[in-house]
Amino acid sequence: MIGSGRRRTGPLILAVTIFLVEVGFTIWGLGAIHIVEIPQTFRGSEKPSHLPCWNLAGANDTLVVLRTGATELLDKLPAHLDTSARCFPNYVVYSDYEEYYHGQLIVDTLDSISQNIREEHPDFELYRRLKSDGRSALRDGAFRGGNAAVNGMGKPSGNSENPGWKLDKWKFLPMVNRTLYDFPDMKWYIFTEVDAYVSWSTMLQYLSTLDATQLVYAGQSMSVGADYFIYGGAGIIMSRSALQAVVAHYSSHKKDLEDVTDRHWAGDAVLGKAFKDAGVSLTNIWPMMQSDYPGWLTYLPLNGGSMEDGIAEAWCNPVATFHHVSPKAVRDLWYAEQEWTMIQTNASHLLVPSERLIANALVSIERRPYSTATGCVRSLYPTTDGTIT
Repeated sequence: MIGSGRRRTGPLILAVTIFLVEVGFTIWGLGAIHIVEIPQTFRGSEKPSHLPCWNLAGANDTLVVLRTGATELLDKLPAHLDTSARCFPNYVVYSDYEEYYHGQLIVDTLDSISQNIREEHPDFELYRRLKSDGRSALRDGAFRGGNAAVNGMGKPSGNSENPGWKLDKWKFLPMVNRTLYDFPDMKWYIFTEVDAYVSWSTMLQYLSTLDATQLVYAGQSMSVGADYFIYGGAGIIMSRSALQAVVAHYSSHKKDLEDVTDRHWAGDAVLGKAFKDAGVSLTNIWPMMQSDYPGWLTYLPLNGGSMEDGIAEAWCNPVATFHHVSPKAVRDLWYAEQEWTMIQTNASHLLVPSERLIANALVSIERRPYSTATGCVRSLYPTTDGTIT
């Protein structure tokens, strides 16, 4: 797939991550879980135009940007190329090593980092080895790194000893810069990762409620100290005007922002600082964009009240992305979303985790059952906490 970028536009590749959500275990009584068989029609190499997700309203104005790295690409990218990427008219994959994977161009987004950093900084040791030795550099166990670490809550988190993880924080600002350079004419830009799932129909319906001419920098907010930013793992939504603003700021403050990146551990936090300094405020749209996978949803109350109320509210709101999703889960969710999209008669109907059809697909990844029988008071879009400046 090729995007509409004008300059160095390579096959727009992959895109990922955002999830359609309709998640949940379908449980009747406390009894057996009914599994809906996904039709074989979606499990082949059909042309994208034959898929229910193809040509949805707003898709041609939206670019999906998938961020990955050489140490994880072979494990995680194929699931997206087989599923989500077939729905995106415009997508690209940015990494730390330029290569072709099954005919798809993977773009090196670090090649615009200052030369002295690329040639001398310890974080770029893997980058330099990839440049000189190609993928054979990964045969050295020291450059493979480990799997994601597990934090005190039992949730996966970044592994600071993985050389690819050390490089990752450097990708964010060059990535947004390169995106605008290659694809200047999109209305919307969705930045996601290879361990995330993007619900394409939910995302597009949400974007249709926004004004693309406004400064939009949205997703799930997090903070480091007093500094708020949009968490990259849950996905980042940017309007063209917001992307232009942050790229202009980056272009005129590149050295300063590279110094900040060097001192910081989180590239998405540095990107958040750049947005703030460029005069663009963030908008938190949790729970629509999730930092967790279905088995670790926090289910906290959105508007106060008891935990039970919180479970109902979070479970009944639309979700456009999940994070820490396995390749198998990406495939299962995508197949279920195609089935769900095919049978919809109401174009405004949004996927929510409590939907039974999608819930069935999550049996293999959800760790605890949640009944869909309690009933949902549907909200077209999640309640947001407004703009954090």
